[in-house]
Amino acid sequence: IENKFLINNVSLNETDSIIFLNNLLVKKDDNYIKFFNIKNINLIKEININKLISKKSRLVKLLYSKNILYLFTDNGELLFFDKELNILDKVDLKIRNINNIYNFQDKIFISTSKGTTYIF
Repeated sequence: IENKFLINNVSLNETDSIIFLNNLLVKKDDNYIKFFNIKNINLIKEININKLISKKSRLVKLLYSKNILYLFTDNGELLFFDKELNILDKVDLKIRNINNIYNFQDKIFISTSKGTTYIF
């Protein structure tokens, strides 16, 4: 409600969206995506997103498979990262208003706020 998250008495202010995967916390604000180790809240990496993804987009899902980290936004932007969190690629899925992403039996299901589900 207050756009404030508390983890181990650490405050993460000015957060557009935040997402977790295992021991990784990913936070997005207007200009950066920041990766934190959730065990000690140390900043692992900070990436400027000014020319990478829309400032208005929100993080929806973080998946890890075959040494690749996949970061999805609600605007259909998909970022690929290697183990060191270097950007490998960016893809526009051309799907907007994503509200849920899940994977099942090696397939990715992307649902939108209009009730449409895409399967990859």
